[in-house]
Amino acid sequence: MSVQDAVKPLPVGGPVHSERLCETLLPTRIARPVFASGALPSVASAPDEISLTPAVAGVATYRLSPLIGLAVVLVLTVVVL
Repeated sequence: MSVQDAVKPLPVGGPVHSERLCETLLPTRIARPVFASGALPSVASAPDEISLTPAVAGVATYRLSPLIGLAVVLVLTVVVL
């Protein structure tokens, strides 16, 4: 047995047997909102990027920002639902 094999179970625990895996599953009513919230950090920087990218591209493209913002809101709504 290597040192790595001896130390690994200390912080993360040992392997879980197949018979006990059903005990680790989250109920659907809890799992959906928890994992759907993963999209929020991904979209949290969107308003900044929506403003920055057209500003760098030029003032003429800045008028596309509301359309891009609506697209982001639509995608987030679909993910949450």
